[in-house]
Amino acid sequence: MRQIFLLMRKKKHSTPQNENNNMPENNETQNNQTNPTDQQETNHENQTDQQEYFSQEDFEPTWQERLKDLFSLQLDTDEANTHAQISKSIDFKGGNLWALLFAAALASIGLNTNSVAVIIGAMLISPLMQPIVAVGYAAATIDLSLLRTAARNLGLMVLVALSAAFLYFLLTPLKEATPEILARVRPTLYDVLIAISGGAVGIIAATQREKNLLSLAGVAIATALMPPLCVAGYGLATAQFGFFVGGFFLFFINSVFISLTSLLFTKFFLKFPNKTFLEPKQEQQAKYILGGLIALAVVPSIFTAVQVVREAIFINRANFFITDNLTFSNTTILKPYNLQYNLDTPTIELVLIGEPLPAQVVENVQNKLQDARYNLSGSKLILRQSNNSQSYYGGQINSSVVESALKTKDQIIEDQRKKINELERNTGKSGGGGQAISQQNLTSISKKLAALFPEVRKVAYNEMLSVSPDGGTAELMPIFLIKTESDLDKDTKNKIENFLKIELDLNAVQVISY
Repeated sequence: MRQIFLLMRKKKHSTPQNENNNMPENNETQNNQTNPTDQQETNHENQTDQQEYFSQEDFEPTWQERLKDLFSLQLDTDEANTHAQISKSIDFKGGNLWALLFAAALASIGLNTNSVAVIIGAMLISPLMQPIVAVGYAAATIDLSLLRTAARNLGLMVLVALSAAFLYFLLTPLKEATPEILARVRPTLYDVLIAISGGAVGIIAATQREKNLLSLAGVAIATALMPPLCVAGYGLATAQFGFFVGGFFLFFINSVFISLTSLLFTKFFLKFPNKTFLEPKQEQQAKYILGGLIALAVVPSIFTAVQVVREAIFINRANFFITDNLTFSNTTILKPYNLQYNLDTPTIELVLIGEPLPAQVVENVQNKLQDARYNLSGSKLILRQSNNSQSYYGGQINSSVVESALKTKDQIIEDQRKKINELERNTGKSGGGGQAISQQNLTSISKKLAALFPEVRKVAYNEMLSVSPDGGTAELMPIFLIKTESDLDKDTKNKIENFLKIELDLNAVQVISY
């Protein structure tokens, strides 16, 4: 457009010359008799005018044009060959079929052995991403033929991957749910955001003239489509339908948002044209069909995404409320908190140890749920506390020791530092030996315990200072509070204690169930 505009201006500039050419002959003759020196000066002036007219500023883009070119996706796209390449990438035969089988096998093995490296390898070789992106591309260009092919091949891929995972988990002797399996049973807000970002990068990489293999590999790892599908296969093989529903639903949510983002980018950013129809009536019917299919897939997914966002908001507000209102000098709240979100009554359940809170304090905290700062109206606060601190510890630790360990935050930090220094001098180690227990370690431990002992619902950890009556060497006793559906019998409790000793390389550990 800029070149056309300059040519029009050039033509306009040359109009006076044309008018001079159309002047009467006597003027033309008179011009021919002009002094050669005058003619050279005239030509020089014309050249100078043209040079000034077509200055460098006329060809330099404005900052708006530079910004538009910087973010334009149409400069590097290969519109002519994209359709053929996408159609070829979704073929479900030969190499793609074998890659899918081995990807499902690798993902199942990685989940079963809790190996992150193997799971990543399965993501890289999985061909599931291509038909999902193709569905969005076909919907954007109103190509029903490509949409049918992509949807059919995607369905076959899902069926084959599920069958391969089901067969593996049916034959393997390891049936326990590992932390990697437990981590893929429900969608979160981050899964939705990753799917949206992955769909955008996937369609951009698929439509470029020079394919960016690194981008495609990164999308395959980030979106993690194969692992949740294999978790669904694990649920079928072990008759745990909660795992099947959770894993398959996570895969479905990822797939829908990847396709939806692919559709939007193809339509509004890449601006690919619609497929040409012989009759307008056929095009209208295709739009109706596509609109119905998109609504059928997207509406429940958006509802789920909204719920996921609401849950994330509730958790943030609940943590803010707890920090703001439930900090006491002689009472400690065990972490992690039990925050459960549902549409009817979101619940904040906390376990408190130490000095019991007076009824008036509990009532005041309950009333603050209605405060507009927290926006937790309708939520339920459950405070689980004991009138006797010994009941949390089986009577093995006296109340004075508990109270000394439950001072203010700054005092606790200072006391623990002194105790650790003393233990290092006396024994060369702390915490009964073994490795330090971080939040990440505790999360991993809780998942393993839940897999080995299904009755386990929550795990909390703390260390208490233990001193013998004869004034011997002080030591820190690791304490694990385990919430269970029913009271643990002595045999199960011993098994849990032995597991924790081996897992954390501890000399001694105390397990208390509630």
